[in-house]
Amino acid sequence: MKDIYSEMSPAFESQFSHVNCDETFDMGRGPSAEKVKELGAGRVYVDYINQLFNILKDNGKRIMMWGDIVLQYPEVLDLLPKDAVMMTWEYSDYDSYAKWIDPFVEKGFDFMICTGVLNSYRISPDYKMAIPNIRKFIKEGAEKGAMGVLNTVWDDGGLHTFDRDWYGIAYGAEHSWNPNDRELSDFDHRLSKAIYESEGQELFSAIHRLTEMCEIEALDNMSEIVF
Repeated sequence: MKDIYSEMSPAFESQFSHVNCDETFDMGRGPSAEKVKELGAGRVYVDYINQLFNILKDNGKRIMMWGDIVLQYPEVLDLLPKDAVMMTWEYSDYDSYAKWIDPFVEKGFDFMICTGVLNSYRISPDYKMAIPNIRKFIKEGAEKGAMGVLNTVWDDGGLHTFDRDWYGIAYGAEHSWNPNDRELSDFDHRLSKAIYESEGQELFSAIHRLTEMCEIEALDNMSEIVF
């Protein structure tokens, strides 16, 4: 990793470098098994993050990292560098996202809210879940001092073109700049005029109809089974 980061860091002007390190399903298996047994998974994880932090610091970069693993082992938060930026992610619809925000606020970390367009292995994104996730997660994050938003688009599975994601991208942009509780129809109207120069709602009616179709059992959430 030292070789990789030392080579790649000068190629980018940004002060930040995102090391990812999420979903560590194999931690504690294979070569790391003995260390995890000795020190615990949380400590092994944070020791590795601290190594990456030092490499990036030597290269003039500030580390960004996904927050899911340290939320599983909150006892290690005090062992992380305080200038690490926590990218806290959750893509489902909840009334409160305190579980994904408050631990970082309480420990004094800068953090970013990471919402999702929910398009993995799908023909059309699940906007029924994505829209409230984006609206509510960002709003709560803004109220609690988030430094920004990363609205994720994964396209896992390659079942569709990026064109079907633009609605979620635009909605994420809207709420990144101006968290609000306006009706979705108001957003549709403004997006149609600003981007498509149209007063019509045909495109958005189609998007919302596709979202409704996701709930039909035979369509299995518009996943690859539809083919």
